[in-house]
Amino acid sequence: MGRRLRVTADHPIVVGDGEDDEVVTTVRADELRDGDWIPLAGGGVDGYAPSVYSTIAAIEDAIPVGDVIVRPERREVEALRALAPPERTALADHPRGGVQRMGDISRSGALRLREACESGMDLRGSMLGTARSGTYVPERLAIDEAFWRVVGLYLAEGHVARDHGRAGTTRERITWSFHPTEEEHLVREVSDYWRSQGVKARAFTASTSRCVQVSSRILAAWWTEVLGLGRNSYEQRLPNMIWEQSEARKWALLSGLWEGDGSWSFVNGGPSVTIDFGTVSDELADGVARLLGDLGIVAAWRRGRVAKSTKETHWLTISGAAQVERAISLVPERDRREVLASLGRQSKRIAPTGFRRFADASIAWVRVASLRKTPFEGPVYSLEVPGSQTVAASGGLIAHNCFPKDVSALKMLAGNSGYHFQLLGAVIEVNELQKRRVVGKLQKHLGSLAGKRVALLGLAFKPDTDDMREASSLVLAARLQGEGATVVAYDPVAAEAARGLLDGVEFRDSALEALEEADAVVLVTEWPEFRELDWTAAAARMARPLLVDGRNFLDAAGLAAAGFEYEGIGRAAEAPVQTARPS
Repeated sequence: MGRRLRVTADHPIVVGDGEDDEVVTTVRADELRDGDWIPLAGGGVDGYAPSVYSTIAAIEDAIPVGDVIVRPERREVEALRALAPPERTALADHPRGGVQRMGDISRSGALRLREACESGMDLRGSMLGTARSGTYVPERLAIDEAFWRVVGLYLAEGHVARDHGRAGTTRERITWSFHPTEEEHLVREVSDYWRSQGVKARAFTASTSRCVQVSSRILAAWWTEVLGLGRNSYEQRLPNMIWEQSEARKWALLSGLWEGDGSWSFVNGGPSVTIDFGTVSDELADGVARLLGDLGIVAAWRRGRVAKSTKETHWLTISGAAQVERAISLVPERDRREVLASLGRQSKRIAPTGFRRFADASIAWVRVASLRKTPFEGPVYSLEVPGSQTVAASGGLIAHNCFPKDVSALKMLAGNSGYHFQLLGAVIEVNELQKRRVVGKLQKHLGSLAGKRVALLGLAFKPDTDDMREASSLVLAARLQGEGATVVAYDPVAAEAARGLLDGVEFRDSALEALEEADAVVLVTEWPEFRELDWTAAAARMARPLLVDGRNFLDAAGLAAAGFEYEGIGRAAEAPVQTARPS
């Protein structure tokens, strides 16, 4: 599907078998093989939909307060005028005196932002500018689907220009450029949105295009510094706040983006259809691929250079009838009926070859198509995500952390920052899949676990420690008990630390005691003593010698010889199963 992940050779990678939506193992990057399957983040939540955003943030970040002029609502000016002159402390230091300054404000309806703040004015509903005769923008903008369409059209067709005038003055203009004759409806759409907000927007004809332009230092600063949209086609990127928006707004941004720089086409004359988008911005391509994943779409990603190009171009392609139907809002409204009619003529729908999604799972899986090892010398950085222990990397590919951390760190970070981890929310589930895999393997052999006795060998997060933070045993024991099983456990070091965390679990003083009359045993922590255990004696103690090796730590052939039914949590071809029982 064209996604790339660059990591060190020893970085752990989450791997599936392409048969279902569960993780089967974690391997080093240099152990990956062509044909392995890697999870892809997707299925973000339907976020919230605030009605307005304040543009004052641009003043705080990029525009000096002293440069800003405010036109407050008239009632605020009248309230200031009603104050006795001595109480107009904000105007007292003006060179012409407070009384004369009040007269200027009454006539013009405008004052400096510093004066307004010191006067205690309510700035809601005010207009902001940097020149008396310049463009004023509202203190807050309506943030609805129309706004996000305008943002998408800017990412496809816009730029921000800066002019330096005489006496050190600066002018910044946001410009949308469209086809000179065929996109007048887009010119009207952008112009109408800004005019609905009380912002002066100029539509004009240039030598090769029709343009819409808004000239405002404040709006340009908010556009580029607060939203972070970039100033030209090479810098453009999705705004961070889009991840928190509703699905309707995410589709609105993408529809504007596609209408500007996208297209649709028949495959070999039909009836199959693809929807395509191209950009030279690396960040925009990555963001769009991830946003589509957030909406349940897996796009193919190609890269290449076109004639006279100064850098690599990215092309994202949505294919497959089900995906095209889901993304139909990316097709211009005038063409949607034709696209849907063509898809309806398909005699059968072919399953995708580059990715797989199982049932209603939000996470898709993509197949490893090629591996390349290259020498590298220089700094290497690691992004660690507590809790899920996974990272959503380029294009939404999910990689494992290098070093798992305490889940409480994620909760604290989320609580302190107020940030909504929508993108990672879909990824967090991956860390739990391996525990579900163990339960599934037990059920495959035992059927219902109700009334069954399951032994856990090892409880600690890893060997040679009593650390129970992020220990798989905590979740696994709870899942087994939830299925009605009795859980008995042994750990040579961590038993005491685990007693207060594992309610209802029976603890034993040795591995063989834990296995007494057990219907199954699960190896949770790869303590060396378990490799040296007399597994023939262990099989004789058990009600049924069934072992699930959660770490692929033990010798599968040796266990089979000892009379065990063996299940590993690795690639199916590497996990032999012995089904014969000793007579």
